[in-house]
Amino acid sequence: MNIVHITSAFRPYAVGGAEVVVTNLAQRQAQDGHSVSILHLSPDEREPYAEGSVAIYPIRPPYLVDIGDHAASPALVRKLNKIQIPINGLAVQKISSIIKSIEPGIVHTHSLPDISTFIWPAAKSAGARVVHTLHDYDLLCGRATLFKGGNCERIHSDCKVHAYLKRLPLNAVDRFVSISQKVIDKHLEHHALGERELSRTSVIWNGSPEHDASGGLRGPRAGRPLTFGFIGRLVPEKGVGFLIEACRALPTSGWSLKIAGKAPVSDKDFREAAEGLPIEFVGWRDSQQFLDEVDVLIVPSLWDEPFGLTVIEGVRAGIPVIGSNRGAIPEILSDIYPDLIFDAEAPETLTSLLLDFIRGRSFELGDDLVRDFSKKVSIEGMVSSYYEVYNSVASSNSPGV
Repeated sequence: MNIVHITSAFRPYAVGGAEVVVTNLAQRQAQDGHSVSILHLSPDEREPYAEGSVAIYPIRPPYLVDIGDHAASPALVRKLNKIQIPINGLAVQKISSIIKSIEPGIVHTHSLPDISTFIWPAAKSAGARVVHTLHDYDLLCGRATLFKGGNCERIHSDCKVHAYLKRLPLNAVDRFVSISQKVIDKHLEHHALGERELSRTSVIWNGSPEHDASGGLRGPRAGRPLTFGFIGRLVPEKGVGFLIEACRALPTSGWSLKIAGKAPVSDKDFREAAEGLPIEFVGWRDSQQFLDEVDVLIVPSLWDEPFGLTVIEGVRAGIPVIGSNRGAIPEILSDIYPDLIFDAEAPETLTSLLLDFIRGRSFELGDDLVRDFSKKVSIEGMVSSYYEVYNSVASSNSPGV
């Protein structure tokens, strides 16, 4: 197959869950002998290049603000920039010309908050089948998070306009895939996937590479205090402030917390909130190296996390994972750590779990449980499931099936 993956953000400009999944998927498909390309947005002009057998096409779109400057721009500028993205014909034309030059059989789009969905009919006109993976809530929300100071109970007026424009070309998509049942349920709740919703949806969990420690649970490292860890974007919806607040009620010794990741603009507020606590901000870190340095991973998301790739990375690294009851986190943790799910509206429930570990709580996981979970979240399983989707849409006689 000739496969093109399209995503808004990509390395080295972003290293979030969607970017990691696109990388893993594309590399494995190339290893399987397929022709694979990745198109992504770039804040500067760059020539196409190759990573192994995968062709990479950085695209600088003709937007009001370069994507790298969006977060630091004034609120009005950000709003105007967001409004023009769904209808920016010049950007669609630029991406479409690359698609036509590649002549793919499958165009697989991923997280598109900064890309017009009119690339879908453009891909169809180039003769490709279109698969879209729902990594977030971009078809419902201008922020793609359904979070604005808290989880949104309704779709706000600005987001309704954004969603209307983003969903105009829905019927050009042959199959929607969601990374969790939570995400697909949220879209179906708002009838956000157009005609034949149920016949065009699948759930495929994100896959994670095998970790050196996978297959067994290791205990705390001797000779140091118990080390908790958080890794992710330093933004309110990820629960960084909530985690720091929960740590305020812990003993003053016998533990430490490492916080890995970067803020879109500044992490000053988080650092100030953590003053006087044994908390270290370590900046961006490779996830597998970071997980080797901590004893317990904490995923304190306050928003409805679409998946939580760090959850499965922590499990496969052989460490316990404490997670909130938001989004798809319980969907994942209920398979292996059901007792480590806390209430995101009650910091004391997280504090209680942290205290348990400080007091020496330990776990034993059966080999069968670890093996079954690892199989469910393997890259091989993810890639195989996507092949089934590709083959299904490729053999279909009519669009939108």
